Amino acid sequence: MRALLVVLCVAGCARVPGAGLDSASAASLESCRRCLSQGRTWQGPRPEECTANCDLMDTFCYRDHCPGACAKGACNDCLTRDDCERAACQWNQSNEAMWCTSPFR
Repeated sequence: MRALLVVLCVAGCARVPGAGLDSASAASLESCRRCLSQGRTWQGPRPEECTANCDLMDTFCYRDHCPGACAKGACNDCLTRDDCERAACQWNQSNEAMWCTSPFR
């Protein structure tokens, strides 16, 4: 029973940024933070790269925060329509551009 509770919590609990990350994810988060602190932009998830001004096309761009867990309070970190809608967020699309935002009230 205890294992079941842990699994449910992992799936449904809010994550503290950087908590419980594997070493590759922790290194990526640190690289992102360093990039943004230099006034640059972080793009990813593939490739993950520090850019001058969202220079890479067809990938997400972060100007003021590093990517985190897709959740109701962090809709802009949802990368797919399914993840966006599962988090009770609003999926948007305009031509090729796609993004996830907090639902309209």
